[in-house]
Amino acid sequence: MLNKKFIIVANGEFKNESINHSDFDLICACDGGYKYLEKLNIVPDIAIGDFDSLGYVPKCKEVIKLDVNKDETDLFHAISVGINKGYENFEIYGATGKREAHTLANFQILYYLRRLNLKGVLINGLNRYFCLSNETVKLNYKKGYISIFSFTPKSIVTLENLKYNLNAHKITNYFPLGIDNEYINKEATIKVISGAVLVIVEPIE
Repeated sequence: MLNKKFIIVANGEFKNESINHSDFDLICACDGGYKYLEKLNIVPDIAIGDFDSLGYVPKCKEVIKLDVNKDETDLFHAISVGINKGYENFEIYGATGKREAHTLANFQILYYLRRLNLKGVLINGLNRYFCLSNETVKLNYKKGYISIFSFTPKSIVTLENLKYNLNAHKITNYFPLGIDNEYINKEATIKVISGAVLVIVEPIE
């Protein structure tokens, strides 16, 4: 299901006025994320969680009720459901803000997906959060910030057409060298030669 998305809406901060989806995508409400979908008049295909945040078990085509006492987060369970259904692309809303511990856990989920050769992106308004490993991406934003943090003890990266460029440079998971780079109205290139990094994109309109 390479071109189909497993879209998850969680209970974190939600700044989006709409969610782009097609009939081929599957939409999953993760606990309190159900209320965001209600406001957008979107009926999810699946609702999953212990529903402690929502306060009730919603009516849905498929409902997966989780125990409150568990080792994994509701979002991780939702990711597992998508993987078991054969999805390779995950688009996740409401996964940042509010509780910082959950935000950090969700960054780890991005790394977890990439280690499985799957792709995930956290979306909050214009901001995007994703993991890169041994690959190259091009980003076309006129203004804004981009930050890169190494998940692995060290990563070798090349950055082009940004305010601060790097050429096969080592970044580590203990020194924040990659914070607050800036776009310069050019198509930027990020190449991760080795290791794995978290990329945070914060465009300015």
